[in-house]
Parts: sequence; C-alpha cells; structure tokens
Amino acid sequence: MQMSGSSPDGPSHGVAHVVVAAFLILKALIVVYNIATFPTTRQYDARHHAWRARSAGLEVDRMAYNSPLYYLPGLLWVDASDYFEDGKPAKPPRGTARHDYETLEKIQWFNSVYVMGALLIWIYGILPLLASSRRSWFLASMALIAMPGFPKIAVMAHPDVLLLFLAALTFFLTIRWLPSRPHFGRNLLLALLAGLTGACRPFAVVPMLLCWALNLGMMVRDTRAELRAGANQGPKIASLVVRAAAVSLIVVSLSGAWWVYRYEQSGTVMDAYNHKYVDPYQPLKEDFDYGHYYTSFYFGKLLQVPSRADVPIGPGTNPKGNSFWTQLYSDFWGDHFLYFSGTKQGAERKLWAKRVLFVLALPLSLLLWLGIVTGTFRAAVEAARRRAALSPWLFMAAIFWGGFLIFVAWQGTAGLLPGKNSSIKFLYIAWAVPFGVGTAAAQPIPARAFAPIAVLELLVAFAALPVSLNWP
Repeated sequence: MQMSGSSPDGPSHGVAHVVVAAFLILKALIVVYNIATFPTTRQYDARHHAWRARSAGLEVDRMAYNSPLYYLPGLLWVDASDYFEDGKPAKPPRGTARHDYETLEKIQWFNSVYVMGALLIWIYGILPLLASSRRSWFLASMALIAMPGFPKIAVMAHPDVLLLFLAALTFFLTIRWLPSRPHFGRNLLLALLAGLTGACRPFAVVPMLLCWALNLGMMVRDTRAELRAGANQGPKIASLVVRAAAVSLIVVSLSGAWWVYRYEQSGTVMDAYNHKYVDPYQPLKEDFDYGHYYTSFYFGKLLQVPSRADVPIGPGTNPKGNSFWTQLYSDFWGDHFLYFSGTKQGAERKLWAKRVLFVLALPLSLLLWLGIVTGTFRAAVEAARRRAALSPWLFMAAIFWGGFLIFVAWQGTAGLLPGKNSSIKFLYIAWAVPFGVGTAAAQPIPARAFAPIAVLELLVAFAALPVSLNWP
C-alpha cells in the first residue's frame, strides 16, 4: 500500500515536493493572516457560536445542536461553574456580550491547526499511501492547495472545521496501521479517534461508521489469520468478541453521549432550527421543482454576479437561489454568501477575481468529478477482484460518497430554504472533499495528461489567491 515511483513523464521528486511545500507555506501564512484580520463578529452565524463559546459549549438548549467538543478549548478562558447550579445546567440569558466574542476569537485560532493539520495529513500522510503514482500525488496535492475554501473556513468558528481535521487523522491512522500486526492498543486508539470524530457533527456519522468498520475488520482479519495458524478457536473467538465490544463501546459512547444528554436536558434531538427564520420558507416547498434544483447550473449568471449580492435576503424564487449546483459551485470556489469577501452591506468586493477563478476552475472541477467517478469504479472492481473487503481505496470512496450524498439529501429536506438555500456552503462538506480528491488520485494519470492538468492547477492556485485572502 504505497504509491509507485515517478516516471520520466512525471515531476522529479525534488521539484514536486518543493512546489507543494512552497504553496503549503503560503497557504499557512494566508490562514494565519485571515484569522488575525477577520472580524469575529462577521463570521457565519457569529452570535450563535459566541453563545456556545462563552461556556465552552457546556450550556444545554434546543439550539445547542452540536456537541461541545469544538468549543471545549474555551475552558482555558471561562469558568464552567458559572453555567451550572447544583450539578445541573443553568440557563442564563442567551444574549451575547463582548467577552463572548473575545472567547470565540481565541477558540478560532485553533482553526489554524485544524485546517493546516488536515492538509498536511492528506498531502504527506494519506496520499503517499493511496495515490497511484507521484504524478497523482502531485496533482491531488495541488488540487487541495488550490481550493480557496480552506483558508476561508479557517475564519469560521464552527465544528465542521474540527471534523475536517479529525476525519483526516482518524482515516490516516486507520489505513496506516491496516497492514500491521495485531495491536490492541492501536485498536483502542482508533476507537477513541473514531468516537471523537463522530462527536463533531451529525454528518460525522459517515467517517465514524466506516473507520469503526475498518477497525473491527482488522481485528476479525487478524483473528482469522491466527486461527489458520493453529490457534485454539474458543479462546481466540472469545477474545475477539471482548475486544470488539470494548472498541465498539468506546466509539458509541463518545459519538452518542451528547445526543443522549441533549435529549435528557432539552427534550429534543433533531429540532435545532430557529422556527421564526425557517417557517416562512415552508409553504414554498409544496410546489418546489426538485428536478430543476438538482440538475440546473447557471454558469453565465455566476459570471455576471458570482454571489448572492443580487438576491434579496428572505424567501424568494430566484433561479440561482433554486439551483443546487450553481450555489455549490459559487461557494466552493468563491464566497456565495459574502461572509468572507463582502462588506457588511453585502456588496461584492472581489468581482473580477471570482470571475477569473470560476472560468479556470470549471475544467478542473469536471476533471475531479470524472476522477472521483472512475476512481470509485476502479476501487470497487479491484476490491472485488482481490476479494479485499478492507480495501482502503474503497473505504475512502465510500466515505466521500456517503458524506456528499447525505449533504445532497439534506439540501432537499430539512436544509431546503427555497430562493435562498443558505445551507449550501463549502464549510459543510469541506471534510469530505479530500476523500473525493484522494479517490480521484487512486488511479493512474496518463503521461500525456499530466502536464496540461498540472498547468491548469497552477493557474487555478494563483487565481484563487485573491479569493483566499482576507484582502482588500
């Protein structure tokens, strides 16, 4: 399970690594600069996250949807005892104060570790194991580096940023230890990481379940090998059952404890919406054209206005607002909702930068989707041919498709706000994107295609810099 060496048609080892390292350093500087200069009060849903930050996420309320895991570093600056009375959660007023935003700003600095840590794990950990060649490694690395969404979400204090990091770390260690000899300590550590990953966000159930399955699969495989070698069947199977139960208990406890506690304290699990905000949109769902929503793409309109700057805030029926792929592309490569590149009045500040980037990124996006589809097919065929139930390539593809399809389904149900659809954000699928890029990189790249794709990615990477940077 190692990528093959370079060929004469690929980049030399030194040049490839120098280019990737140089862009990563630049990316890190941009992330740090963005966090240092971006006003915390302007981030997405700032008031809600400031409220969660002031108690390090330990307050319980119907609107406290995500677990406290992301906000727990706030315990360095807050006194949790202020939010409990006689061992039970107190309910102070939900208003936000300056101190709450200051705490949120400190928590936000952890994003630099989460975002850059995730990119480093993928580029220097996972891709060297699963990419088909050095050419594929280079192209996949540059695709991740080119995306402006990662520096953008670094200024968003949000649990999805932690999920980006934990999903990468958990998957990396799982596949890194997959070929190793039996080691129950590692199984326990992987269970701990999978449980913490699952505790981040509801969508985290996908990487949690599949990494948990890989962990259990490793244990079953190792036990079968020992039985074939002549080990005593009874004790070995009993040992497997005990170890599998311990691993499962850790995963289920860590990932599920918050939901049990939330239900016990607030009487609800899934209802975390501000009904004054979402209820006006509900009548618009009755005659909503789902076919158009999931099949339309207004690229020309995006080049005219690459954001929602021309869309009234509130329920509506504008074409771009009712086109899933249009808004996803707009926020993936740009900043559709202008949290990062607009003014307080919602005016677009980077019109031409986004227009240029949208044009250059379109062929790259199509190539990535083609690579994901063909890479998934290749992984499934190879796993079936080799009877490799624990194929890391197949699990990587499954994690991507599971996460993306849940996101797509959510957009047509609870997340649907006709005319606005403000839940279509890169932030919500940022954790799954590297799994898709890795799936595309798991297949050979034709020698003649390498140079054109590499040039395209470099152009996209340079064009994305103004969109990635919190300036002007």
